Amino acid sequence: MCGIAGIFSNRQLDPASVGLVKKMNALQQHRGPDDEGLFADRNCVLGHRRLAIIDLSRDGHQPFVSDDGRLTMVFNGEIYNYIELRDDLRRHGWKLRTKTDTEVLLKIYQHYGIKGFDLLNGMFALAIYDAREKELLLVRDRIGIKPLYYLKLGSILYFASEIKALRAVPGVSRAVHEQAVFDYLVFSRTDVFDETFLRQIKRVPKGSFAIINEGGFRIQRWWNPMDYAQQPSEPNTKEALQTIDKTFLSAIELRLRSDVTVGGCLSGGLDSSTILGAVHSLGAGRDFQTFTAAFPGKSMDE
Repeated sequence: MCGIAGIFSNRQLDPASVGLVKKMNALQQHRGPDDEGLFADRNCVLGHRRLAIIDLSRDGHQPFVSDDGRLTMVFNGEIYNYIELRDDLRRHGWKLRTKTDTEVLLKIYQHYGIKGFDLLNGMFALAIYDAREKELLLVRDRIGIKPLYYLKLGSILYFASEIKALRAVPGVSRAVHEQAVFDYLVFSRTDVFDETFLRQIKRVPKGSFAIINEGGFRIQRWWNPMDYAQQPSEPNTKEALQTIDKTFLSAIELRLRSDVTVGGCLSGGLDSSTILGAVHSLGAGRDFQTFTAAFPGKSMDE
């Protein structure tokens, strides 16, 4: 879990924007205790708080700048198949100077553009600033695992991993979005739609990207589950179970890639017990730490 924040405008930003992003960064310090970084030019300021998981060296420092200096990225999340993607980039002639999934992610975008996100197996929320085109791109993973909020005031766009960082923006309204509150009270969910409890602050929709440049501001889906919907092939029970088992183990194996100790929750329920069983079958159980939450006297006590 990292934290990202930033400000962008087609017009020259006020010098105070740097201090504001530093403040937004500080409000998200708990998301990334290992490192912090800042990028600033006339049109964009980017901030990052790092929780180091892959390549713990300074090579993983963000904001991460492309070799030619044109693109600058801040990224929160993990790209589980970064090793396979790194091999793909090398086959296409790209040279990589680090072992991070961050560099792989930026170069995938450089090589494939928006379509490159279809290749990613992971969870992510990111911002890429194009200094030549004076353009900011915000992207969120397929099902919105990683949060990404934004606020637009006039010609200026603010974004962050958490709402409280955006509340530091001068002039932001505290007006409540009544429908969002209703949805929470009725459905016990806060992510049914893209609104938040604050009327001015919105989410970048899951599976979507947002672009702001001289042409304006637009949001577009880059992933739609209906594009992958298929008619049931009606396999026999044995084939179906084999497919589920293979897919499940593959997902667990990819998520065990880490340069730090990996752990998980163990509630005693079917889901966490199944995951732990898969970890053990993959030979990673010895160093796998589990955590159980106890609430004495509570019905949710695990």
